[in-house]
Amino acid sequence: MIIKKLFDMWRSTKNKSPKLIGVEIDGLRGVNSLYLEFKYPVVAIAGENGTGKTTILGSIACAYKGIESFKPINKRGLSDDYTFGHFIVKSILDNPFHSNPQVKWYYSGEGYPEHFTMKRKNRRWSPLNKARPARAVQFISLSRINPAIEKHVQYSDFIGNKKVEPKDFEEKLITLTSRVLGKKYIKAQTHSSLSNHVLTLDKGNGNYSSFNMGSGEEVVFNILHTLIEIPKGALVIIDEVETGLHPRAQKELINVMMEFAVERHLQIVMSTHSKVILDALPPEGRILLTREADRIIPEYKISGEYAYSRLMDEQSAELKIYVEDTIGKYILEYVLPLELRRRVNIKIIGSWTFVVKQLAAFYRDKIGNCLAVLDGDCVYKNPEALFYGEIENSIRHSKEEYSEWFNNRHLLLPSDKPPEKWLIDLPKSDEFLLSFAQVTSSSLGDIKELFMKPEPSDVHNYFFELSKSLSLDKDDTAKLYIRLIVDKEHIEIKKIVEKVKLLLQ
Repeated sequence: MIIKKLFDMWRSTKNKSPKLIGVEIDGLRGVNSLYLEFKYPVVAIAGENGTGKTTILGSIACAYKGIESFKPINKRGLSDDYTFGHFIVKSILDNPFHSNPQVKWYYSGEGYPEHFTMKRKNRRWSPLNKARPARAVQFISLSRINPAIEKHVQYSDFIGNKKVEPKDFEEKLITLTSRVLGKKYIKAQTHSSLSNHVLTLDKGNGNYSSFNMGSGEEVVFNILHTLIEIPKGALVIIDEVETGLHPRAQKELINVMMEFAVERHLQIVMSTHSKVILDALPPEGRILLTREADRIIPEYKISGEYAYSRLMDEQSAELKIYVEDTIGKYILEYVLPLELRRRVNIKIIGSWTFVVKQLAAFYRDKIGNCLAVLDGDCVYKNPEALFYGEIENSIRHSKEEYSEWFNNRHLLLPSDKPPEKWLIDLPKSDEFLLSFAQVTSSSLGDIKELFMKPEPSDVHNYFFELSKSLSLDKDDTAKLYIRLIVDKEHIEIKKIVEKVKLLLQ
C-alpha cells in the first residue's frame, strides 16, 4: 500500500535521501516562536487566512541552496535557488520583520547537517545563502492559475503568422493528466516563441490552447510536469494545491503525488483549505494551524472532518469537546441542553488515540478549555498511558498532577462497548417503535420487522444499513434513533452533562 510504503521510507534509518524534518520560525510576518515538524514525506498544512501558511511555505523553500544541474521551473531570475527576498518584501508601507528574526531548519539524510540557522541583522541575512545545504527545490505558487489570456504580452506572441516551435510531451504525462482529470487526452504540446510558452491539449477533436482551456487543466498538467522533471530527492512546495480543481481531481492528484514520492524519493509540502485534500492523506500527513492571540499552534494527525470544522467555525467556544466519531457527537448534541450547546464546540477527531493526543497538545500548550468524551469500549484500553507518552518529554509536573488533569478532562460514553452497540442493545419499547415509525414515515409492522433483523458483523455500519432499509440519509437516521431511544436521565449521561457544566464555570 502506497501510504505504508511512504511511512516506512520516512522512518527507515537506511533511507539516506534528504529530508526536511522541521522548521522553526521567529519574527517573520507575524509568525513567532513556531516549530513545525514533518512526520511524513507528503504533508498538507491547513489553517485559516492569517495563520502563516504562506510565510511557512516560503521559509521551507529557503531551507536549501539549489543544485547546479536544476533551475526551478518558471522561477524568475537566473539563480538556481530561493532566498527570503523571493517571498518576503520590506517596503515603505510595512515591515514584515520583527526584531532579530531568524529561521532554523532541521535536516536528515546522508551528508546533511542536523540543523542550520539564518538570522537577519543590519538588513542582511547571515550566514550567506550559499552556506545552506544543497538540494533541488521547486516552489509552485498561485501564479500557476492565471489563464494565459490574461497575460497580454504572452498572447501577443501567438497571434497572426508568428513562428512558434511545438514540442510533444511524453506519454506518461498525458496518461497521468487523463487519470487525474477523468478525461482522455491523446496529445499535449508546448509551443514556444522567443520568450513565452503556451500549452495545447487534444482530446481527439483538435488542439486547444491555454488561452481557451479551464485553469484546472493547466494547473494539473504543470504540477505533474514538475513532478516528472524535477531531480530525484527534491523538495516540492505547492501553495493552495486544490485551487482550480474539483473534489475528485483533488483526491486523485494526491494519490499521484504519493506515487511520485515513492518512485522518486520526493518530499512534498503543500497548503490547503480543502477537506478532500486532507482526507486523501494519512493522519501523519495533516497539519492544522490555529492562531491563539499572538501564537500559532500546530495540531498534528488531525482528521479532515476536524480540520474542516475548525476552518468553518465562526464562533469562539468556551469549551471544546472532542469525540471519536459522528455517533458520539450526535449523542452529545442531543443530551446537552441548549444553554450548554451554545457555549461548546463538539469536534470529531477520529480514533481514541487521536482524541488523547489532542488532549496532550492542550496540556502542553495550555491553549484553551477542553474535554474528551471517548467511546465506552476505551475502558479496555489505556488512554492515560498514551497521554503520558505524548507529554513525557515536556512534562513539568508530577505524575499525580498530570493524572489528575487527565482524569478531570476525559469521560466515557455509557457501557463498555462501542456507542453503536450500546444504542442497538437499548430496550425498544412499544412507544419507541411507534414514534420511530412515525418520524420515518414507515408502518409499525415494517419497523418491527426491521429491528428483528440481525445486526451487522461490524456494528459501526449499523446506521448505514438501517438508513438503506429506510431509504433515508444515514446521519438523519442516526439522529432520529438517538433522540427517541437515549434516556437523558441515564447516570453516565448525567455525568457528562454535569462535567460540561463544571468546566464551563
